[in-house]
Amino acid sequence: MKATDWNGIITALIPRARAARDDTAWLHVLEEALDALYDGHAQLNTNAPDSWRPVPYGLWVQPNNGRYVVTAVQRGSLPERTGLRPGDELVAIDGVSVSQLSESRRPRLLTHADPVADEWALASAVGGRHNSRYEFLIRRAGRESLLTPSGTTPARDDVEWKRVRSDIGLIAISTFAPNGVVLAFDRALEALRNTRGLIVDVRSNAGGDTAIARPIIGRLITARRQYAWMTSRDGPGLGPRRPEFVDARGPWTYSAPVMVLVDRFSVSMAEGFAMALSGLGRARIVGTRMARLGAAVGRIELPYSKISVQISTEPVYAIDGTPRWELEPDVVVNPLGRADGNDPFIAAAIEELERGRPAMR
Repeated sequence: MKATDWNGIITALIPRARAARDDTAWLHVLEEALDALYDGHAQLNTNAPDSWRPVPYGLWVQPNNGRYVVTAVQRGSLPERTGLRPGDELVAIDGVSVSQLSESRRPRLLTHADPVADEWALASAVGGRHNSRYEFLIRRAGRESLLTPSGTTPARDDVEWKRVRSDIGLIAISTFAPNGVVLAFDRALEALRNTRGLIVDVRSNAGGDTAIARPIIGRLITARRQYAWMTSRDGPGLGPRRPEFVDARGPWTYSAPVMVLVDRFSVSMAEGFAMALSGLGRARIVGTRMARLGAAVGRIELPYSKISVQISTEPVYAIDGTPRWELEPDVVVNPLGRADGNDPFIAAAIEELERGRPAMR
């Protein structure tokens, strides 16, 4: 599915691998091999201080006629602490222009041009290295200024809930990793049981495990149903698709309309969660395009260095056959804000609920 010239990669990297004289040099050879996949799921379980962060991280920037406009800032990230906000023009990072950084991250050995590779290169460039200072030169309202991280990131629970109106509830889920997420979601749902609409916010959600996401989906359906297709490699291609199912769960089912909020930092399982609820007819997806991590992952351990490597191994598809990495929101939100200062994602979800979108089917 990639435009990677693997023969070219092998030719370029084998001499560098043989020349590596320490662990850091070897690590960077492995990282460059994975960069050839331009896939945020392809990463090592270790890094050097100057290793590039996995994609996406911190910022999402949209190129526009030679300018680079911030369209999303990841909650809890170091770039968030600089005060960057959607709509800012990003000029340089740590003294290097955005265009120069992006060009340095562009995969070189491709069999043909691929816009996805260009998108990955820019996301990697603005995500920075682990030891980045995150000193951002920006242009806002025609004036340039320099922003650096300050303060601390406020603590955020894995699951938070509130009423955005007396009759509309919101549950924000920041991860599908810890086991406690399911119990916390159940408690939040109980508190919002009598609402006539629910917004589930998986923006800046780092992903996780289907074993955590499925029980949450199960509270919104009444019977076992298919929610996705998956496939695996079979020789040079992919094998037949197999169905994935989710079971109903709980003492009662939330049956009112549901909206799922997503953004560029809705990653992996968060993308699958939104895709599943949309395909099941239980929610409309509200927001922007997501991280485009379209597969379940596999891990191997290199036999000599004992470094663990993670790569995409099992592509995931919506019930209608749409690849997860091509999934688009049902309701597209302009992330650059509103004149009234309200969260444009939540406002759009409330407007959809006000239109009387159908409840459970």
